[in-house]
Amino acid sequence: VGATPTDAAVGEGAIWVTNAAGDSVSRIDPSKKSVVQTVSVGSSPSGITTGNGAVWVSNSLASTVSRIDPTTNQVVQAVPVGNLPVGIVYARGSIWVANTGDDTITRIDADSGEPKKPLPIAATELAYGAGTLWATQRTGNRVVRIDPQSGHVAQSIVVGNGPAGVAFGSGAAWVANALDGTVSRIDPATNSIQAVIPVGNGPIAVAATARDVWVSNQFDGTLARIDPRTNRVTHIRVGNRPQGVALSGEHVLVSVRQSGAGHRGGTLTVRMNDFFDSIDPAVAYGPSSWSILRMTNDGLVAFNQAGGLAGTQLVPNLALSLPGPTDGGRTYTFRLRPNIRYSNGRPLMAADFRATFERLFKVGPPVTYYEGIIGAAQCKQRPRRCDLSEGIVTDERAKTVTFHLVAPDPEFLHKLALSFTYVLPSGTPPKEAGTEPLPATGPYVIASYRPHRLIRLQRNPHFREWSQAAQPDGYPVEIRFVIGGTSDDAVTDVIGGKADVFSSSLSQRPPSKEKLAELTTRYASQLHTNPQGATIGLFLNTRLPPFDRVDVRRALNFAADRAAALRALGGPNVAQVTCQILPPHFPGYRPYCPYTAGATIGGRWTAPELAKARALVAASGTRGMKVTVWSWGDHLPTLGPYAVNLLRSLGYRPELKIRSGVDYYGAVGDPRTKVHVGTVEWITDYPAASGFFYGTLTCKAANWARFCDPRLDRQINRALIAQATNPDAARGLWERIDRQSVNEAPWVPLVNRNAVDVLAKRVGNYQYSPQSGVLIDQLWVR
Repeated sequence: VGATPTDAAVGEGAIWVTNAAGDSVSRIDPSKKSVVQTVSVGSSPSGITTGNGAVWVSNSLASTVSRIDPTTNQVVQAVPVGNLPVGIVYARGSIWVANTGDDTITRIDADSGEPKKPLPIAATELAYGAGTLWATQRTGNRVVRIDPQSGHVAQSIVVGNGPAGVAFGSGAAWVANALDGTVSRIDPATNSIQAVIPVGNGPIAVAATARDVWVSNQFDGTLARIDPRTNRVTHIRVGNRPQGVALSGEHVLVSVRQSGAGHRGGTLTVRMNDFFDSIDPAVAYGPSSWSILRMTNDGLVAFNQAGGLAGTQLVPNLALSLPGPTDGGRTYTFRLRPNIRYSNGRPLMAADFRATFERLFKVGPPVTYYEGIIGAAQCKQRPRRCDLSEGIVTDERAKTVTFHLVAPDPEFLHKLALSFTYVLPSGTPPKEAGTEPLPATGPYVIASYRPHRLIRLQRNPHFREWSQAAQPDGYPVEIRFVIGGTSDDAVTDVIGGKADVFSSSLSQRPPSKEKLAELTTRYASQLHTNPQGATIGLFLNTRLPPFDRVDVRRALNFAADRAAALRALGGPNVAQVTCQILPPHFPGYRPYCPYTAGATIGGRWTAPELAKARALVAASGTRGMKVTVWSWGDHLPTLGPYAVNLLRSLGYRPELKIRSGVDYYGAVGDPRTKVHVGTVEWITDYPAASGFFYGTLTCKAANWARFCDPRLDRQINRALIAQATNPDAARGLWERIDRQSVNEAPWVPLVNRNAVDVLAKRVGNYQYSPQSGVLIDQLWVR
């Protein structure tokens, strides 16, 4: 099968395996024990089931379910479902799909393939048994039983931390608690926990029969067998990161990521034309710099270094586990992993973390994420005298690091996963590193840095792999980032074998339309496109006429031809149209578009409504006004002319000003500039909905639209508070906030950006994470 199989199912005369990185499903002939067909499906397939003469696949980054006809091995339907579908099961004549991004379950009629109204029930994975559906709720640490007839929750049962896979067999429901390393056994007659069974590190999937229960442990490379008569556990080592489990007669099938044995070595060359702002974790603030530092340095927590939806999950890194907050949400205590050394041979010490944060304030961070630590306010005022001894308490003997916050911060763990907090040895000089590399803890070190030309990584001789999830060992011996030229130049080098990787997320622009056309027609197997968490559009200055009127702002949204904007930006490989500020695959996202001609299809845009837009402008009395449009020439050069045409179509007199360089946003953010309309691309630092609202649309933020609605601010604050205690409720609040922001129209959202990755033929093991992009160090050089 593919290099990164995720799930497996048995039925319709075959074994079916989803390949997340390949966007495909492998059909295995059980008698030949070989792949006989590969079927292309949607982006990042995760769950799979069989039923009613078909194979059904949940595509987590496409928000669809693919229906495969097993007689033709072709997708005959792509059924739209909710946000981030994962779990899928066939039961009672229907397909049930767990939409993890919007806390719903979609029921699909297995005959017609028509989706029904979603059930407002959070779910991660699904199973059927004892007459009910069983749904794990990862954020709530619960399992719920659902009556398939009424669609109502019949029972809610508290289980362990991070429940993932679920199965029914041997008269019980079995739930894998991924964060606890246990399986909960539930009696369906009493809805009580009969046993909590330790099984291994990172249990993720479960399959059950009358005689055995099988559990895959993704982080210790084992398959655990539970004897349901005694709850005793035995283990079978299966290798690198097992995932889904399925049963075929007397055989147990487990999908295992392809082993890296035999693939280590070689030099990987990455071509790019974006520049690194810094190699110093304290100040580096760009996707290119972060892609480097992720491979060289570490913090207490990290995002899972895995492809697909799993890449957005927090995992412990230099800490042994993810702590829950205490003291009313104001204290976090981390216990450190033992025997970790820097690249200079120096051992990692607990005191290094306090020193790292004090250095961060002395150097001057570009963000305000850590100002809630006790003592940080004084450090911001007097950086040279920064003292965080009350806010960060370390204990060398206990190997603990404790953070004390002024107030609860529900996103504190996410912030600790960013490169600003990557630990450095105590005594590291409190000045930006420049071109001199700093000590590293990760699998690579920066061997040399020539600004605007080359960065070269080599293996860290003191690295040992402590977590496959947080910081897996890399495959290439050396990684070279060659900087310069155009995106088309870089792609040409990759196709010609002079380089190995190009990624638009590491470059100023995607390839040209002509180059993309060449890729899709001649080199499709080397081209990968995946959705990024980025929104591109126009901001409207709500303090200046005519955009101080909501009817005029809505008029621009009605008039916007988003298909034309998509063409201007490069076409469907580069982006996908939207009416919303919040991108797909973020918590709280649900398609919504009130600015489309005719009836919207599933909340999605279909065509502009120009007549309605012109009527709104005429009623406002603002037709003919002069409007100043600012465009970011470096990254969005085609969007300025698009905005000019849009405004002219409504009778305004626009004047275009193009500004290049990193100071574009500083210029348009200055009230003295008096910008009416500006081009904007916004991407958050971590996968939380708050990043698209708190810093861009709240009254206290210096947002470019000068938008202020105290009601929206109060909702945002409520959602942030709920995020810490009730993530499921928070998703509902973010959905309402997103819709209200669309209705108030301070922006004209146009498209969500895709990442365009191109690989040389000799490169394998491609994986794309929505948070980290292409996992460069996990690529193989054949």
